[in-house]
Amino acid sequence: MSKKPWFPTINSDKCDRCKGAYKCVSFCPHGVLEVREDKAFVVNPLGCVYGCSACASLCPSAAIIFPSRKESYGSIKKESWLHRVICRSCGKEFLTDRETGYCFDCEDKLRIRKSLNNHNRRVKTTTSQASNGKSQSKFLC
Repeated sequence: MSKKPWFPTINSDKCDRCKGAYKCVSFCPHGVLEVREDKAFVVNPLGCVYGCSACASLCPSAAIIFPSRKESYGSIKKESWLHRVICRSCGKEFLTDRETGYCFDCEDKLRIRKSLNNHNRRVKTTTSQASNGKSQSKFLC
């Protein structure tokens, strides 16, 4: 049982670069799109979240297209690729093909919180070493 491919196709003739803003590239948190040769290109198709087409709705020139939702969602229902999950943090119900207990928004918040905690731990360790008379060999920030 294999997934049908799900990623955008960009018509480079239609792409007008959103007047240099590249809304689709800056929006996608999965690194699917990138600016090359002054246009948006799909560089990481496997990073695209199955069923997501948010970047296409941002495109003012309608240069981004996805596979047919009817065909793709029909096969999802048949083969049960997506399952309903209720986020452990916010309680929002969402569909996903990943094993997770958190929605994308809460995952991002948790990732940021974990990163800040790690940073604070490093700063605290460095500060306590400096107060103990040890020389500080690294600049952390």
